[in-house]
Amino acid sequence: MPNTPNERTETPLQKAKRLYSAIFVDSVYDEGSTLIEAIKNREGELYMFHDWLSLEHKIYGFQPSTVSTISTTLKKDNVKKDDDEISADGARLLPRAETLYTYGTIFIDIFDLQTIQKIEKKYTPFILHEINSYLKQEPQTSIASLPYANCEWDLYFLYYKNNNYRTEPFIGKAHLIVNGYNNVKLLNASMSPDEDYTIGRLIDLYGSGSTILSFDLQCEHSARNLHIKLYIDEPTQEIAIGEYISTESRHIQAGRIVFHNRQSNMVSPLPCGYYSFRDKEKFTQIHPQIRKFLTIRAYNFLILPKDISKLDNLNHPVNDDELISNYLHYAKNALFLERVLPEVWISAPVSGSNPNLDVWRKFEVDLQRNFLNTKGEKTIFIRFMDHISKKNTLERYYADIERLKSKRVFILLNEKTDKVSYSYLQWGIASIHCKRVLIVTRYEDISPRIRHLASIDTSLKVIFYDVINMEDLNNPKLDPSATLHSKWEDVILPQLVEEIKDFIPKYIDGNMKIL
Repeated sequence: MPNTPNERTETPLQKAKRLYSAIFVDSVYDEGSTLIEAIKNREGELYMFHDWLSLEHKIYGFQPSTVSTISTTLKKDNVKKDDDEISADGARLLPRAETLYTYGTIFIDIFDLQTIQKIEKKYTPFILHEINSYLKQEPQTSIASLPYANCEWDLYFLYYKNNNYRTEPFIGKAHLIVNGYNNVKLLNASMSPDEDYTIGRLIDLYGSGSTILSFDLQCEHSARNLHIKLYIDEPTQEIAIGEYISTESRHIQAGRIVFHNRQSNMVSPLPCGYYSFRDKEKFTQIHPQIRKFLTIRAYNFLILPKDISKLDNLNHPVNDDELISNYLHYAKNALFLERVLPEVWISAPVSGSNPNLDVWRKFEVDLQRNFLNTKGEKTIFIRFMDHISKKNTLERYYADIERLKSKRVFILLNEKTDKVSYSYLQWGIASIHCKRVLIVTRYEDISPRIRHLASIDTSLKVIFYDVINMEDLNNPKLDPSATLHSKWEDVILPQLVEEIKDFIPKYIDGNMKIL
């Protein structure tokens, strides 16, 4: 290794100039290449050498991902005229540049020279012992024999734009390319090359059969990194499920990923990007099974809070009505990924015991008639739930509850009843999970507390079909003869249609804009 100037007499800028020249300018290697060019030509072995230094011998700082940063900064400082000045970034990177130079030179010598004797004069006995130990390791398996060395997947995941976790989610699509276990790249959904993960590697944790793959990826132009693990049986399988953890604007977030093999016949032609139900043409090009799998936020996306530093902060009681209203409105928007056909669920407390269920199903038909296109096709999906019957089992009840978690609108048609109904349980669940809850009822059939809740929760709307005049909210003028059936066509149906239109996109004759 060439002699270096005495560090006591060498200024920081002089050191920067020397290192820049030694790493990026001097052509002293094969075919006139510089040190950095020689390192990059051995990219596959470079990651193995990095692991050997850091994991086996606790020597840190030899990071391939910092090469471009060091190059740019040292080059900037190298052209300065004043030999006494160096930028703050340059000073900060000097120790890393020194590490890159020292161990980069060792790295090139290891793979250029056939015998250890040729480098005995250049390194201390300790370094020689470490290098010799490394050279005696078992040869690495050839890339051609590694089953996942040449694979490509489309990745699908739930995503919140601009780190706004209270708005409607999108499906993100990215492209993962494996050209060797130490050559893994991810083309990000953002479509910006600066946000691609161009430095990465793959570890096959079990090596054969059903296994777990572990990916570590780094952005070349930023501090962003991404870690992914997935279960997989074989390289050719159509779908695999993984989980990621990443950093986004100083937040730690995690979630599930669908890996779709690029060799599959069902691969979508969509480019990398973010897609939602409001852009139907593109959204429907994502396979419906993938959209369904990624629907529920609670199953597919997690962001860790970063403002908790004391035990007392683990739970924040909410007391202010306005704060509750804002929370309910925005949090519900983020609960699940919308379907192309928004879904409306209708329930009624007496539907199961009513001997004439056709009367209740007429409400579904009347409402659906208002949401058909010119071809007579449904633009939203409306379903009336006959939820009490001898065929229903406990599993059916829980399945109903699970399905409620992705319904855009829940409608409770409430007539006074002296029985506790399953519909009320559904209403409670819908109040948490559905984005809009509409209660159709007589004024006196719900408590003052529910009426107050409707006044502060923007996701809850109560339609009183027996109210004639609401000038006095606490004592309105009522029509005692009004029934749900008698007021359906003139009073209830028009209001339900208008409320639903406010929650569906314009491409199906609603009032919501395309994002």
